[in-house]
Amino acid sequence: MQKPNFTYMRVGQILSLALVMLFSWSCDDEPAQIGDEIFGGNLMDAKIYITSGDTIKATNIRSDTVDFNGIDYLMLGEYNDTIYRSLKADFVSELAVGVPKPNVHHDTIEYVGTELRLRYQNNSWIGDALAKHKISVYELSQRLDPDSDYNSDYDPPTDTYYPEPIGTHVFNISDGVHDTVWQVSGYTHTLAIKINDEVGKELFDADSVTINNKESFKNLFNGLYVTTEKIQDGKPGSLLRIPYASGLSQELAVIYRKKKILKDIFKKDSIAYDTTSIQFPINKEAPKAIRYKHTDENSIINFSDDNADKLFLQGMGGTKAMINITEAFINEWKAILNTTANTPINSIASVEINFYVDTITDINFSSHHPRFLSLYILDDEGNYETVSSDDIEIIKDFNGGILKETSDGALKYTFTMRKGVFEELINPSNSGNSQKNYSELYLGIPYPNFNFNRVILHGMDIEKWMDTEKGEENKSIMPSNMTIKYVVVE
Repeated sequence: MQKPNFTYMRVGQILSLALVMLFSWSCDDEPAQIGDEIFGGNLMDAKIYITSGDTIKATNIRSDTVDFNGIDYLMLGEYNDTIYRSLKADFVSELAVGVPKPNVHHDTIEYVGTELRLRYQNNSWIGDALAKHKISVYELSQRLDPDSDYNSDYDPPTDTYYPEPIGTHVFNISDGVHDTVWQVSGYTHTLAIKINDEVGKELFDADSVTINNKESFKNLFNGLYVTTEKIQDGKPGSLLRIPYASGLSQELAVIYRKKKILKDIFKKDSIAYDTTSIQFPINKEAPKAIRYKHTDENSIINFSDDNADKLFLQGMGGTKAMINITEAFINEWKAILNTTANTPINSIASVEINFYVDTITDINFSSHHPRFLSLYILDDEGNYETVSSDDIEIIKDFNGGILKETSDGALKYTFTMRKGVFEELINPSNSGNSQKNYSELYLGIPYPNFNFNRVILHGMDIEKWMDTEKGEENKSIMPSNMTIKYVVVE
């Protein structure tokens, strides 16, 4: 059969055919070329460019504080590990009136007690469910500002709450409930912390006008500061996530009982009691804040290396990675994509950013690997703006980021640049626009406000390790990189 003569094909046709060939060509991470055997001459090369650590660098950074607007969870506890060290969480919140409260002032009604009730379900924690903590509840001495955004670095000043706790309780998350009960679908556990009767009776004795009016009630009772202390030193401890929506309520309950006089069959009087409570819930209307306090002392995380071997990602106000696409990389690709008449024509087929999981260091956190990661940029106000999506139907400049296993057994997160984004990065049509944004990307855990997930990744400049038993290169240990597939037409 006569070989086709590609000399007379238009450049656009060649590029289209080349891109089809390149997309159909499967090779994950090894540079390669195709050309002579397909096109019968040195007319086209399909190439892969894989970055090294001197052109794209990555470093660990401490994340900015977390904003809890619109979040319907509270966090409580302390969790330690040898890598990320200590993360402690507590919260402050006002209480809401909720539904109108009855007038409890009646001769047949008497006060019983008061509890702070915290409800949660299975898998609402990280760490040891048997770890003991001492919970302390303080009454706020002043109201929270409803117009302020309280972020995760908010540390309640000592003059904002009374010095003596109104309730203490030693607990662990399992709270004495057998494992089989926790496994029952829909099981909800209530942790009840007894509150001083002095506080409870003040609420019980308040008149119905005060109890039922939002402003007067909040002036009567400013709110709660709830914190914990880990009792068992040297143990990992635990962190508990407490939702206050989706059918689970967190509340201060003032318990009282109604006395009823009943007649028996002999028409003699007998006394019975109906016990109920007035509930003051924590809900979305109540101003609140969760505080996250991280301790980096003796952590293995290196925050000073601008090209770190390992990247540590953690939610709850923890660490992110900053990905720096260097000026050297941009200048190199400006030359490659130069479209002057005397240079070859280059067309970008695909651009991926790959992040490989460190499955050796990260073994303790494998059960907490996030299903996907997110890429961010900093907007003009210095806030993180998401520029990636794990849903291909959502148009973002980066798609993917889902955890997958390669044919070599490695785990990686891959982001694919939308068509045209790479060219805009290299030669921005609006000077300083896309290049300014995307030359500095941030990699982090999605929904970091309350996410337990953690993962350790290889950096951009880590060397491949050898399998000492087989004496072979271990391809599952890969540096994270940017992979550019492109076509060169002479």
